[in-house]
Order: sequence, then structure tokens, then C-alpha cells
Amino acid sequence: MLFKSAIDKVDDFCRTRVPQADADFLRELDAQANAERSHIGLAVRRAVAKAGQVDPRYIRADDRESVELAILPLWDSMDWVRLVMNIEDELGISIPTHEAMTIRVRDFSVRSCVEDVSAIVRRLRDKSTT
Repeated sequence: MLFKSAIDKVDDFCRTRVPQADADFLRELDAQANAERSHIGLAVRRAVAKAGQVDPRYIRADDRESVELAILPLWDSMDWVRLVMNIEDELGISIPTHEAMTIRVRDFSVRSCVEDVSAIVRRLRDKSTT
């Protein structure tokens, strides 16, 4: 088969993995003791999963765009604007364009996205309190 359907891509991705509970994901992310980082971590996990049309339980903290995530639908031609919109929806915030551009797309991983989004949330919070 030359072209795989989205369903086949998701099946291939999930076949090689065991679902991971949120608590284990947060432990892997080293975020279980920090409520804000936990919230952001799970939101990013859901946003990445939504972009790849897969159950979030199959997304790991160290999954990378160019390796593990590349198997999933849409990640082979990732629409980064859509990912940011998914993150905004999950967190219930609006991320200004200049802030969204600070999310690493080169060497993207779920972990780096959580770090970048956490920094954005801190800057937005600090800006709103001044």
C-alpha cells in the first residue's frame, strides 16, 4: 500500500505502544509536584494527540516531531498554527503570535513544548499583574 489512511497511521503508532496513564506521563515529565506544570503538561499532551488524531494516553513526554510523532496523521505536514490553537483551547487562553513563535518547532518534542508553553504562561501572567 503506497498511501496509508489516517486510521492505519494511528493503528501503526498505537500498536508499538502501551497506553500511559496521566500520572505516569506527569512523572515522566517530572511535573507531578507542580500543579501549573501538570495542568500545562496534560493540556499539551491532549493538544498533540488531537493534532495526530490519537488517544492522548499514547503520547509520551519524550515523543519527538521528527521521529515518533511523524508516524501520525497531520504530523508529516504539521500545521503549527493548528497546534497552537489546540493548546489555547486546552488551556483556555489566547497566545499572542509573538509568544507562539517562541515554541520550538526545530527539534520539537512534547517535553520542549511543555517547557515553552510554561514559559509563555508565566510571561502572560507576569504581564497581566504589572
